[in-house]
Amino acid sequence: MKHAMRLHPAYTLEQLHQYLAVPASSRPLVSYQPDSLEPENAFSEKESARLREIVDSGDGVYPKAKVSKLLIDLSWASSRLEGNTYTYLDTQTLIEYGQRNEDKPLEEAAMILNHKRAIEFILTHSTLTVDTIQQIHALLADNTLAPNSRHFLEKDRCGVIRSYTPEGFEIDGFSYLPPQAEGRPPGFITAQLDRLIEATHTLDSPVNQSFFLMTRLPYLQPFYDANKRTSRIGCNIPLISRGLTPMSFVDFDKGRYLAGMIAFYELGDERLAKDAFLDAYLSSAFRYLPFTEAQRVILATEKDQHVADAKRFILEGVMENTPIWRKKASDAPLRPSVAPP
Repeated sequence: MKHAMRLHPAYTLEQLHQYLAVPASSRPLVSYQPDSLEPENAFSEKESARLREIVDSGDGVYPKAKVSKLLIDLSWASSRLEGNTYTYLDTQTLIEYGQRNEDKPLEEAAMILNHKRAIEFILTHSTLTVDTIQQIHALLADNTLAPNSRHFLEKDRCGVIRSYTPEGFEIDGFSYLPPQAEGRPPGFITAQLDRLIEATHTLDSPVNQSFFLMTRLPYLQPFYDANKRTSRIGCNIPLISRGLTPMSFVDFDKGRYLAGMIAFYELGDERLAKDAFLDAYLSSAFRYLPFTEAQRVILATEKDQHVADAKRFILEGVMENTPIWRKKASDAPLRPSVAPP
């Protein structure tokens, strides 16, 4: 499959930012385009190979310490993108000791714990199927811990693909209108989700599969809510199953995340989403690669520069001296063949 990143030919990057500065209510309404689910590689073959050189550390298992770190990192970061106000320390205390912050809403603790359960699930169920995505959604959307929260769903809608939405289905802050079940043939959204997963499997690298899931799942909006949450957990499946470092979303800037999604949803343009994804994934990878203690001290103050150098290597093939990621402490693998603690 050829490299075919989607972009809007009428927009320069500057014009894309100008478009995003216009309020959603003043932007033209855009409807769902089925051809957006056609399998296309956002990262070229060379870009994917260079990226894998950085984030693939061999053949093995996630140590328990890395699993524990991922549970905290991804639970906190994904919840934060939803507006959750738990700090990283709050999240660590909740996950490791079961103690919630009594000064914050119960629904925020529930969101963190639902994420933890969903992450544990993909660490032991790393085959990408429609059923896997539905089970991830069911765990994330479960309202058991906060039955009156708007962030969760009743049991009969958890893991269930959308069908009837009499109140209409829109996304706050977007002028994109997802496919409305009422105006489509019966089973349309189910068939589109099947098609999305099939398309993901045809892509030529785990990183392309991950990016495709992160952007296309919430574009389709197959569930009644928690679609972006599901995509952030689900997009880790191709990475984890192939022994690559996970995407923790810890350093994924919310403004860039939303801007990239809006540009794709409304204009079909992937440039902003790809750029933000690459920065965030490299930053995340540097949290999980087996660096020495001395290297970690360096990264504590110079991480941005090392991420920028790695990004230039991936996109341009330019390598400055011997990069820090080529001096990893070991070639120990990160493949999660053990159950989480």
